[in-house]
Amino acid sequence: MLKSRQRTNQIPGVAESSLKDHQEIFLAVKSGNAKQAYRYMLIHMNKTERNMKRIFGENSLER
Repeated sequence: MLKSRQRTNQIPGVAESSLKDHQEIFLAVKSGNAKQAYRYMLIHMNKTERNMKRIFGENSLER
C-alpha cells in the first residue's frame, strides 16, 4: 500500500487533492454528518481507484 501511495502521489495534484478529501471527510465526521462523510469518502475512493488504474493499468483492480 505504501508503494502505491508513493506512486499515485507522483501524479501532479494528487497529494493536494487527497489532503483536501481527507479534510472534508474529517470535518463531516466531526460535525456528525454521516451522509456527507459517506459522500466525501465515496468521492475520495473513486478518485483513488482512477489514480491507481492510471499507474498500474486498467485491469489492475479487477477482483
